[in-house]
Amino acid sequence: MLTMTKYTTSHSSRQRSLVAAAVFAIALLVVVFIAAPFAASAQAAAPALTSAQIADVDRVSGYLNSLKHMEGAFWQKGPDGTITDGQFHLRRPGRIRFEYAAPQELLVVADGTWVIIKEDADATPQRYPLYATPLNLLLTDNVNLRKDAEVRNVEQLPGTLKVTLADPSGEAPGDITLILDDPTLKLRQWIVNDAQGLQTIVVLQNTKEGVKADNALFVMRDKSGPQKKR
Repeated sequence: MLTMTKYTTSHSSRQRSLVAAAVFAIALLVVVFIAAPFAASAQAAAPALTSAQIADVDRVSGYLNSLKHMEGAFWQKGPDGTITDGQFHLRRPGRIRFEYAAPQELLVVADGTWVIIKEDADATPQRYPLYATPLNLLLTDNVNLRKDAEVRNVEQLPGTLKVTLADPSGEAPGDITLILDDPTLKLRQWIVNDAQGLQTIVVLQNTKEGVKADNALFVMRDKSGPQKKR
């Protein structure tokens, strides 16, 4: 299951879009599915993949499994055209941090067990089991996109590979398209479409692989920033 189980309806739609986009993204990890209706909807069956497309999907799974540490900047364009940006840190398996730049105070952290969302400095963090969120698809120890996701499309363009994924259970309407450089398979951006056709774009910039982030970045106190594990 790739859906979150609960989200407070009193938050503004813009804030929900920000939170959703961050959570689905690796970057990632993040995304609009929180703002979408939770009821399952009828979805067209995914087309059969060619042998070449299957090989491409398996290449992407292999790349994600080899990716242990990455950091960089990101910018995000929401469904309403709002542009936000920030920094991210990835430490697979299980851990990622999205920190939005001012004036946003949104912070999203996966610590290996929970996805923790803190909307401002004074807010009480909200926690969701990592396994029940879309982030688990990319942060799990053994990524297998063909097994754990519905592969809706694989498209090869000059220097670019696009892979469109959806929740195979149908409980999270919409899809996410990963866009990678080819043949290096460096993750460049992703595009999320929700059940209403609203689109969120997340672009990764100035990324560095192999930089091991401090454990403190993935530990969040209830009323302040990260703390180091003892």
